[in-house]
Amino acid sequence: MTDKPQYRINFADVQEIVVKPHDPKNSAPFRARIVHGAQAGMMLADRGAGYHTKPHTHDAEQWNYIISGEIWFFVETHGYLCKQGDVMRIPKNRSHWAWN
Repeated sequence: MTDKPQYRINFADVQEIVVKPHDPKNSAPFRARIVHGAQAGMMLADRGAGYHTKPHTHDAEQWNYIISGEIWFFVETHGYLCKQGDVMRIPKNRSHWAWN
């Protein structure tokens, strides 16, 4: 069976970008590789110390797999300390933010 190129990609082949924070005085930029689909996307990101976002929402569910280190995710009024190997699910349209 032959792979159809539009269904398969290797993250090493995706151009790395630098994502600038909403508030550069209070957060650091981070490096990421992002693949977009019709209803979802996937990001491989390296978020350094001091990284954080402001509360925001997405119109799709978000999944975060922690490859190394740790990061806090906040969903509405609850905070979750995520460490290496953890998966954090954020339901669509829920206010959330992160702090590393």
